[in-house]
Amino acid sequence: MLMSPASALHYMPRPAPRLEIDYHPSYSETFGKAVKTIPIKPTVSLNRAPANGFDLNTFGQNKPDRKRKYDDNELWPAEDGGVWLSQINTWEDFKQLVPDEWSCVKLLFREQMLRSDPLCPKCGRIMKLRARGAAFEWRCRRPGGGDCASRSIKRDSFFEDARAGIRKKFAHLLMWIHTQKPSAISKEIELSLKCLHEQRAEFRSVCTRITYGYPRLGGNGALVEVGTIDVQHRDLSPHGTSNQTLTIVAGCDLNSNKSFGKVVTNSSDLLKALSDNIEPDSIIRTNIFNEPYIPVNEQELRIRFTDGGKSAIQQFREKLGQPSDDTSTAHDVEEWLDDQAKRKRLLGAGRRVRDDKLENDLVTWICERRASGQAVSRSLLQKQAIKMSTDPSFKASNGWLESFLKRNKMVQLSEGIFLI
Repeated sequence: MLMSPASALHYMPRPAPRLEIDYHPSYSETFGKAVKTIPIKPTVSLNRAPANGFDLNTFGQNKPDRKRKYDDNELWPAEDGGVWLSQINTWEDFKQLVPDEWSCVKLLFREQMLRSDPLCPKCGRIMKLRARGAAFEWRCRRPGGGDCASRSIKRDSFFEDARAGIRKKFAHLLMWIHTQKPSAISKEIELSLKCLHEQRAEFRSVCTRITYGYPRLGGNGALVEVGTIDVQHRDLSPHGTSNQTLTIVAGCDLNSNKSFGKVVTNSSDLLKALSDNIEPDSIIRTNIFNEPYIPVNEQELRIRFTDGGKSAIQQFREKLGQPSDDTSTAHDVEEWLDDQAKRKRLLGAGRRVRDDKLENDLVTWICERRASGQAVSRSLLQKQAIKMSTDPSFKASNGWLESFLKRNKMVQLSEGIFLI
């Protein structure tokens, strides 16, 4: 099944804080997605200043003390202080509210996305937070002096494999939810595209694991729209083979707007994907069959959707004013496509000539050379076209050459070839 990346962010496992807390639910908008946030109000009083003068809200402005150990209560802000995820709606908000690693760590503690109460694996006591440059760790000290154990704050969390830092991985996650392009993300957070692709694969795997527990779509005669599409998958490995074609079946419940997607290899996998993700008493609707409504498991999908097929159906609707895809059959679409292809083959149809003067001058030049008995090769024609053209960006490519010869009937398509 498919799910929203924003939902994945808020469904991540979060450890419960050690402090006793009261929950006050509130709703807000995060990157355009409606989510539920739970502000935390510790039962202990945090309004008083710590005895050592430590200020949580101003700590990240200066260089952290490498030997500083922080009390567990200092991690939690006052009731009305600190930054929450619901306050970050744009990339500019993130850069302003989360300027460094420590501010990001504080935000993740508040959102319970990092563990705030680790126990020492040796003695079982609560460990203390310690700053080590731009990184942070939990450390346990023996009563008589010396270290008992230590562990990274990233351990047992979503950020455990964040080699470039918690803030960069969190920023990548937020920008990915906001559907930013990889090139823009790489430029903003200063990470290579290879690292971004590895992290995005991890994000998708989290989404996939979460969707395993989703209920099936439809039920009680509900309409579920189903389609398949072929996707070209490139093998980017050093010894990769040719492109592979993946067939994906996807469905959407028209009542709840929930959806699913599954990669299939044959008709058996297709029927299994439908039965696993759609309730048996549902009705499948598709826009290319002669029968608009097909009960689940009654018959296989007989025609695959492709990018070109979906585009053709959309154009068919716009041109002929059909009120719905259900009223059009495969025969109607194929007949309309065949008519469109014939129109494109007519003389003068298709895209306009880029330079009419160049076209006429080249035809005249070819006729003069052939009249005098001189040969005109393809490479010579391309060179002459570049000389005659007044456009500096004109390259006289092989594609342009083929189109030029066809337009002027110097290359015949069916019976014989006129040599140049």
